[in-house]
Amino acid sequence: QVLRTRRQSQIRPRTRQSPQPKQWYQRRVRADLTDYDPTNPAEQSYGAGDEDVALTSNSHITSVVLIFKNPGEKERVTSLGGCEVDDSEYPDNVLVGNCASHMLKEGGVDSITFSFSDTVILNKLFVFGKPFRDAESPPGYYNTGTKFVECPKGTFSKGHGMITECSNCLRNQYQGFTGQSSCFNCNEGFYSDAGAEVCLQCESINDSEACHDVSNVCPEVKEESEVYGNYNWPLASENKSMKLPCQYNVDSMAVKTCRMTSEGLMFDKTDFTACHTRVSEQIDIINEKAVDEANQIEVSEEIMEIAEKDSNFMNSDNVEKTSNIINNLLIVDPNSLNPEVKTNILKTVNSVHSGITVEEMEGGQTAKKMRESVKKFSDKIAGNDEYIKERTVSVAIKKSRDNSPKSDFTVTGSLSNLTDTTLDDGLNSADNFVFSASVPRSKDGKEVTAVLYDSDTFYPDNTSVRDIGKEMQQLFLKGTEKKALKKIVSMVTEISYADTTESVQLGEDRIGLKYSLKEEKPVVHYKQAAYATSYSCVYYNVDMEKWVDGDESGCKYKIEVDANGKESVSCECDHMTSFAVLMSFSSDYDPIEDYVSQILLSISLGCLLCTLVAYLPAKDMLKTRTVRLNLLLVTSLILAIITFFCMELVVTDAARKGNVAKDTDTASFPCVIVAFLMNYFWLCQMAWMVTEAIVMYRALVSCVVNSHIHRYMLKFNLACWGIPLIFPIIGVCWGQTKFANPRTCFLQQPYGFVTFYGPVVACVIFNIFIFCRIAWSISRNQNMGTKVPVSDMERRKKQFKFAITVMSLLGVSWIFGFFLIFNQNSTQWLRYIFILLNSTQGIFIFVLYVALNDNLKKVWLKLLGMTDPDKPSHSSVPYSRSKGSRSTMVISGAPSSQLCPAEDPKD
Repeated sequence: QVLRTRRQSQIRPRTRQSPQPKQWYQRRVRADLTDYDPTNPAEQSYGAGDEDVALTSNSHITSVVLIFKNPGEKERVTSLGGCEVDDSEYPDNVLVGNCASHMLKEGGVDSITFSFSDTVILNKLFVFGKPFRDAESPPGYYNTGTKFVECPKGTFSKGHGMITECSNCLRNQYQGFTGQSSCFNCNEGFYSDAGAEVCLQCESINDSEACHDVSNVCPEVKEESEVYGNYNWPLASENKSMKLPCQYNVDSMAVKTCRMTSEGLMFDKTDFTACHTRVSEQIDIINEKAVDEANQIEVSEEIMEIAEKDSNFMNSDNVEKTSNIINNLLIVDPNSLNPEVKTNILKTVNSVHSGITVEEMEGGQTAKKMRESVKKFSDKIAGNDEYIKERTVSVAIKKSRDNSPKSDFTVTGSLSNLTDTTLDDGLNSADNFVFSASVPRSKDGKEVTAVLYDSDTFYPDNTSVRDIGKEMQQLFLKGTEKKALKKIVSMVTEISYADTTESVQLGEDRIGLKYSLKEEKPVVHYKQAAYATSYSCVYYNVDMEKWVDGDESGCKYKIEVDANGKESVSCECDHMTSFAVLMSFSSDYDPIEDYVSQILLSISLGCLLCTLVAYLPAKDMLKTRTVRLNLLLVTSLILAIITFFCMELVVTDAARKGNVAKDTDTASFPCVIVAFLMNYFWLCQMAWMVTEAIVMYRALVSCVVNSHIHRYMLKFNLACWGIPLIFPIIGVCWGQTKFANPRTCFLQQPYGFVTFYGPVVACVIFNIFIFCRIAWSISRNQNMGTKVPVSDMERRKKQFKFAITVMSLLGVSWIFGFFLIFNQNSTQWLRYIFILLNSTQGIFIFVLYVALNDNLKKVWLKLLGMTDPDKPSHSSVPYSRSKGSRSTMVISGAPSSQLCPAEDPKD
């Protein structure tokens, strides 16, 4: 690129007469960039002494070239106007200057001055450049055409180019300063749009892809509450409280706070104290009504309809106001209660009891107020024997008999639906017995009132659980050690005398209670086995809000079993209050067993993989029959262990999602696939064990017969990989989705007996027979004095010991496995033996096949250059060939079947 000038004719060098140096020195040369055409550059020459080249404004000079008339004149240059001398090799009369520094000057340059220490004669002067609008901008700046300007906030410029505008920072980046050459990434939990000056905190995973995976904030939560509506809680940092408008009263706020827990940052329980429900307004209207004889039926019907229709949407405030409405209905007539109102009240209590959530009853006075209202209701209707009932609650009134010291009654029918129950006088143990009581007669002859609830909804207790299966699943996922869980497994009864508000102490004259128990079959992870450990009669302490058992309960209990095996619990207590039967559940799951099994299996898998790698450089050993069979056995075991880990992943993932299946459920497709592969690969392992036993039998027992098998590897592979495939295919075709147990993702019975356990038992029995036969043969040959070389005999014994070790290890573990399968109540020591034997197979195989294999060690020592390859040593050669015979395998310390003539090299 060459600058043109307007006075080209005046500055062209003269040819007819010698130039006058002084004239050149005084001459000013103007370079005009206005007409600069980069597509047609023209070379221009200038003469100068201490010459000032005047340029148009806003010019950008990139380089200059001075061509002197005489060599050596360039040494007289003292300054190139700020340009740096290029040290590259040029002719003696040529000087080149790089003028990159001129681009930093605001608005470009108007002139460039060269200085010399003495007179020089220039033949030509080249000034290379371009208009300022094409100048390269420095980092952090952009070119307006007349000057460089700093990039604004939210933008950047790397420079080194014709930058006419700065680039915006990318999404999830920011820049809060001007004149910057790059942007910063937003911290985790923050995001930004393009061109942002600051980052914003993530409030939703939809804000940006950067908000999808954050670890230093509470994750976004979509809360769907039947009572308070739906809420989308945004991401929040630790200890930050998020507020959202209540769905049914938007002027108030629901609050949720982000807290640090043992599982990381998590939102705590939502505070809906200020929030209404969908029925709050209706209940408030009814509660504000003045109840009298004229409207008592109407009021009772209104609250009953709301409770029956929308009890699932009630909160604690709604329940307390419902209790107030019931109390108002009870005081309309001091002497009696309208029959229709009585029915409506009991239906209201039943609906609230069956529909209200447990969380709404915990804490506060809600449950207490509801119990008190029901007690007032039972006192109100006392007078004659009566039994009124709804599905979840019933009230029994027994009038004291003058000639009887106790009031005895029995409730029979269905424990799951109290509308199907009846009240009978006296005590009986019918098959459909639900509850019976023998209450001492009061001193003043007051009636006995009994309020029966089918569950403990109105009796909140943080120490007992309501869903044993769900709680045990959580303990399993957390890896928590064994923990006893308690649950009420009978109906809850509140026994008292009419018009008494406090617990009555009976002294030696005890109350007798007998409860039928609910059937509890919690659904738990297959590694857990929930079972009842104890029963106890408990009473409810209203001040502590918990069930009290043991000596503090004032009760004695006895477990009874009828002819049909149905259990019931009898209680004798010294006071009258609310009673129930508490059952303690426990699980035999031990997280230590799980950890030990996972760790040992992982180590075994690593050892098996190392075994395969260890034999790769042993080319000669890989050609032998025994090594090939051993490595194929190792491969099948690797595949079986990997499939086992897949099974654990599928089952545990289902538990983590709360989808633990029952034995009667249908197995999922991944579960069926895992069961199929488990069946197949474990049978493949047994097949290769049988093959090893057969090969060893032919080598050690039938040596007189040629042990060569034509195309043996093809036949062995077809048999050991093909025959086991038949069994799981039969199982799937036979049972389809029932083939797999949905809880364990292993085999469901009876399919497992045919497709797995039967073949495994047959293989183990066969191997035991073969090895007994081999042992007998070796002993017989030794006793008969058979002429066998001592070295061969020692190898036979050593080989047999190794084979017995491996096969016993693989076979004995299955024997203990059968005990565990058929004995569900197996002791802990038996499980640990199975874990140790089954999980360490890979470790033992690595030790036997690699660590104790001297010839394999020599191969690796030679490969690593730790032995002298030229040193002759028969012990360093794993194989030797005798003239005129096939190869014979001599492996010290490793199983081998090549004591008889080995396989044909063509094999």
